[in-house]
Amino acid sequence: MSLTIATRFSTKTTSPVHFQALSEFPSAAIPLPERGHFCSDRPDIFAEDGHRLAVMHVRNHLDLGLHTHDFVELVFILGGRATHLTQEVSYPLAAGDAFVITPGSAHGYAETRDLELCNVYFDPEGLALPVGELSCLPGYHGLFALEPSFRAKHRFQSRLFLPPAAMLQISEWAGMLEEQLRTRPDGYRFMSIGLLIRIIGFVSRTYTGISAPGSRPLLAVNRVISHIERHYNLPLPLAELARMAHMCERSLQRYFQGAFGLSPVDYINRLRIEKACRLIGEGEMNITQASESVGIPDSNYFARVFRRFTGTSPSAFRRSSRQEQRALLPLARGR
Repeated sequence: MSLTIATRFSTKTTSPVHFQALSEFPSAAIPLPERGHFCSDRPDIFAEDGHRLAVMHVRNHLDLGLHTHDFVELVFILGGRATHLTQEVSYPLAAGDAFVITPGSAHGYAETRDLELCNVYFDPEGLALPVGELSCLPGYHGLFALEPSFRAKHRFQSRLFLPPAAMLQISEWAGMLEEQLRTRPDGYRFMSIGLLIRIIGFVSRTYTGISAPGSRPLLAVNRVISHIERHYNLPLPLAELARMAHMCERSLQRYFQGAFGLSPVDYINRLRIEKACRLIGEGEMNITQASESVGIPDSNYFARVFRRFTGTSPSAFRRSSRQEQRALLPLARGR
C-alpha cells in the first residue's frame, strides 16, 4: 500500500565500505560526489545491504566545495574552525555547533583550520523511522525543519550549540553507532536505528533550551506544530494558532510556507489524511468513522482533501488496501 504523501521529515525540498575505520581518515579520503551530488544508493557511503544509515568522523577536514545529497546529514563540529558555505550565505563554524543539512541543500566548507567533525547520514524513508512519534519531540521541528529553512535569514544565529559535556555524549553514541554499522552483528539494524533515534531525541530536546538570537520565533512555531501533532483531530483555527505563537497570522503562514511548503491549514489537513490512511488501510474503521476520528466530519470535504494529498479517493484506497492484505494472507498462514 503506497501513499503519495511526502514524509514530514524533509523540509521541501559506514559498514564494510563504511569509509573503513572512519576516524582514521583525513578528509582527502572522502569520496567526492559525482556532479556535486551524493546519492543514497552509493555503496561507499551506505552499506550494500540497503541500510541507509552511516557515520563519518573526520579529523583535519579539508575545504570542500558546494555539494548536495538526497539524504539527511546531521553535523557535529567537534573541534577546529571553518567557514560553512551555502548558496545564499556563509558563516563561521566552531566546536560545539550542531546543525542539519536537508536533502537537496547545497553546502560546503572553506578556510578550514584543524576542523574535526562527525556526520550522521540517514534516509528517513529508507529506514522507516517513526516520524509521527519523532514529530512529538520538543524541538524536533525547530531543529530539523525550521532552522534549516530560515538559516540564511537568521544568518545561523538560531543554530544549536552543544556544550562539551553534551558533545561528549553525542560522540559516545555516534561511536557506538559506528561500531554497530562497521561490525554488523545480529540485530545491528535494530540497534543502530535505536541509537539514531536516541541522538535525534537528544538534540531535539536540547534545541528547546537555546537562547540564541533568532531562535525565539522558531521555538514558538515549533510549539504550534507540536500542538497540532497532539490535537490534529480538534478544531485548530488559524487565529488561535497565531496567538499561541505570539505572532500575526501572516507571519505564521510565512514560517509554515518557508519550512514545509504548505500553509498551516494544508499542514493540518495533510497530517489528518496521513492518520486517516492508517485507520482505513489497517481496517480499523470505515471511511466515515476515519474522517470523523481525524477531525473532518464533512464527508465531501474529506474526500476532496483525501484525493488532493493521495491522488485517489478514500474508497479506492480502501479497496487497494484490502487487496494487498488478502494477497498477504497466504504468507501469514505459512501456505
